[in-house]
Amino acid sequence: MIKLVLSDMDRTLLPHGSYVVPKRTMEEIHELLQAGVLFGPASGRDYASILDSFSGDLSCVQTALLSNGKKVYLDGRLVRVTTMDRAATLRLAELIAQYPGCYVAGRDVEGTGFVLGITADQLARCHWGASRMGELRADLPQAELVTLALHFEEGSEGVDVDEVARKARAACPEFDFLSPGTRMFDVVPSGFSKAVGARQLCELLGISPDEVVVFGDSDNDLAMLQAFPNSVSVSNANERVRAAARYHIGSCDEDAVGQALFQIARAVSWGEVPAFMKRGDKDARGGAQLGDESVAPAPRTHYLLNMLCGVLVTLASVRVYVTGQLETLPSMFVLVVGLLAGVALFYLGLGQRRDARKARKDGGRRKPRG
Repeated sequence: MIKLVLSDMDRTLLPHGSYVVPKRTMEEIHELLQAGVLFGPASGRDYASILDSFSGDLSCVQTALLSNGKKVYLDGRLVRVTTMDRAATLRLAELIAQYPGCYVAGRDVEGTGFVLGITADQLARCHWGASRMGELRADLPQAELVTLALHFEEGSEGVDVDEVARKARAACPEFDFLSPGTRMFDVVPSGFSKAVGARQLCELLGISPDEVVVFGDSDNDLAMLQAFPNSVSVSNANERVRAAARYHIGSCDEDAVGQALFQIARAVSWGEVPAFMKRGDKDARGGAQLGDESVAPAPRTHYLLNMLCGVLVTLASVRVYVTGQLETLPSMFVLVVGLLAGVALFYLGLGQRRDARKARKDGGRRKPRG
């Protein structure tokens, strides 16, 4: 049974160019949580930025892998932190300073931001960097460093980012440089990835990898998708991620991850396998994408059987009591337990019947966006 879902944010859970999770996707996350499945963003971004993307909804970030897994959150608390090498960070800033429009940005364990390797005039001309002018500094914060990234913005158009990354790897062997799909690189300790943080989270929760579903689109998700059997790529993912993923769904612009969360929530409630996982790798061979087919409603026999069992258990317990087949005290115990079990089974069946009718009424899936 699925107990945990981890999803990359930008261009996976979030549509292209969007910073805030759509309302409908938020509803699908809440359905997942109500079904008893933990949800967590798995992002290169830090806590404040992620919370903004969820419009301040703390329930969506109670579990989280942030800073590419270097920060692990559980029950809303930071429970694991992996820090960055300070000397290597300074060497990286010195290297980057020779490239126009390029800079190193990050945050320490306390959330204090810093920008290195660029002048104030250059930073002011950067689209994103300009908002971090107050964090420009000549040295590092005193606290341990956690989040770190290379940015290539306005003025860096002539810079070969891959060549810079190669030089950075040579100058800073303590680090790995992972591309999230834009003109930037997430910087992590050598050998580290979201997969490491995800494994730490599984250990803390006491769950196995096959009880986890992971979603991603870019190179910084690759190790996580390779480490967990229930790996899912969106259709806009890069070729390496699509090849690594076991399951394939639609685009981030189609709320494909949100629909998958909806399917997981329904499947867990019904004790079944989500529809997109039943299809296996069909999508990779050109089959239908998630969103082109409905969530299979619960089989009618599934809830009818529960309702029938509830009635039979109730009648059997009453019969034992009425016919006096047992002494008074044991028969009373059988009656009470039987009634409780019978009523519970009957109402379980009623709930499944209601959900199945609702699923059939709306076609078993969410309406298209817009």
